[in-house]
Amino acid sequence: MATRRNPTAERRDRQAFQERRLHAAELFAHDVDQAEVARTLGVSRQTVSRWHQRWQADGTAGLQSRGAPGRPPPGVRRPTRAG
Repeated sequence: MATRRNPTAERRDRQAFQERRLHAAELFAHDVDQAEVARTLGVSRQTVSRWHQRWQADGTAGLQSRGAPGRPPPGVRRPTRAG
């Protein structure tokens, strides 16, 4: 029996998302137009605009993964961020 792939799991792969954002940072550094970055990476222009704002404010570090969204399960502690 063939193994089915879970497209939702692929879309939610945090490592792949981070790699995509870091690729966007490289393109921003080479003055590639935001619309072209969106086409190249297969994401919306709105997403690229948010990434560009974060990149301008914090550099590549601003595009690093922020961890899983939402509230952690009971008994799981997240590290606190220095603010």
